[in-house]
Amino acid sequence: MSMVNLILVPILSGILLYKFPTKIAKILMLGVQAFLIVNVFALIAGSSMTEPIYEFMGGDIPILFIALRGDRMTFILAAMTVILFASAMVYAYFEDYFTNRYMLLFMVLQGATSGIFLVDDIFTIFIFTTRNKIVISSFMHAKKAHGGRELSNPHLGLFTQGRTDTPPPNIRLVP
Repeated sequence: MSMVNLILVPILSGILLYKFPTKIAKILMLGVQAFLIVNVFALIAGSSMTEPIYEFMGGDIPILFIALRGDRMTFILAAMTVILFASAMVYAYFEDYFTNRYMLLFMVLQGATSGIFLVDDIFTIFIFTTRNKIVISSFMHAKKAHGGRELSNPHLGLFTQGRTDTPPPNIRLVP
């Protein structure tokens, strides 16, 4: 079993399942979640508290790869993430709003959240947290009732603006 599976499998399967019919995609999503749960518990069983395990995504060129580091505590946090997201998806399985779009967003969020616990450098943690913020804003933007679009637009501006010297429109920092 591999740490890379905890990051890439939810993201890539979410993208792949987006084009499937909803009923088939939901069944396959349950299989993916079962695979992730088995994977994370195999990583916990094969780890120790003192010796970290290292894996690299992206090849052998040091500038291009992403280093993953995990010990037992890291894998326990990743297991909590996998179980939390799997239970949320099982809970929403029979709901009308749980479409392929929501499944895609859930699975990308699951992969990025697991990635936060497993990466070894601060820049990659920043990339994963920024991706989480964009996905959460997409969740709010998808909710049409109760002013969800009005809520998400300032947040999308904050997370994708790239500059911190000027606030996005419609946000008042001073009362």
